[in-house]
Amino acid sequence: MPAPENFPLLIISGQQGEGKTTLLLSFVEFLKAKGLNPGGIISKGSWKNNKRDEIKAVNLDNMEDILFCQRDFRKDWIKVGNFYVNPASEEFSMKAVLTVKPDFFVFDELGSFELQEQGWFKAFNYIKQQNTKPIIVIIRDSFLDLVSAKLNLLPEKIVCVKQGKTTPVDELLSESFISLIKNQS
Repeated sequence: MPAPENFPLLIISGQQGEGKTTLLLSFVEFLKAKGLNPGGIISKGSWKNNKRDEIKAVNLDNMEDILFCQRDFRKDWIKVGNFYVNPASEEFSMKAVLTVKPDFFVFDELGSFELQEQGWFKAFNYIKQQNTKPIIVIIRDSFLDLVSAKLNLLPEKIVCVKQGKTTPVDELLSESFISLIKNQS
């Protein structure tokens, strides 16, 4: 296995439903308020009968969205675990990272799909190879070791989300984001 690549990476980790995406959105809003522009993808899930039912992907640059995956059978979609993945999502994710010139990138989330080289796998790998800008990713704690090994990750910082625990966003940022803010000022 090759040595982990050195690029500025902040990982947000935690269990399902503990607020990882909420924290990520707080980071994005905090950094936008400092004059920094995000690029990448936010996932918005919906629930049915206490189970994740479908996930929409939102392009942070233009706020366009696409139905990324759903539990219900969908002809011509790729079955990954309990979900059917929209084959158009790969093109959507590449567009979300290729057509923007952001100050930082966001990927919500890397997990079981990326372990099977689906979802944001191609877009994330492209960005980590072509980019020197900081990246924030969400990885569920149960996938952290597997995804880190598969994608060859060596994060600057891992923020573990625990429900009910609050820490000011600026105290959770990694050095690369603090440097970005200082350079923007």
